[in-house]
Amino acid sequence: MMLAKSLPQVSILSAEARPVNKKAGPLDKEKDLFDLSCIVTNEGFLSTALKMADRVKIVRLDWVEVKLPEAAELESGFKAKIEIRHLKSGEKKEVRWRFVNKHAIMTPDRCRKMTPLPKGVCL
Repeated sequence: MMLAKSLPQVSILSAEARPVNKKAGPLDKEKDLFDLSCIVTNEGFLSTALKMADRVKIVRLDWVEVKLPEAAELESGFKAKIEIRHLKSGEKKEVRWRFVNKHAIMTPDRCRKMTPLPKGVCL
């Protein structure tokens, strides 16, 4: 059991969507842009990859991926899957995306009410 507890334990600390321009007018294109930020951490004792494994290229880089509903799409230049290298024990990394709300279902009020996802849940 002690060995299992020392393995890497990657979890999502927070995920939050915020409107890019809160004061946009009704015809302003920026009113439908949102920034999505996610903070991930490794709560385990070991890192997600040992230095030697990284050197000899026998491990893949860690990554975070977002899956948006049909009513939203990533802004051009943003990729759904972002590499974050490797997480050391206790290390936190923030990942950001920008997406467009195509059908106005994601209002700023709904974004503020979003809560962090539970541990082990994918975005």
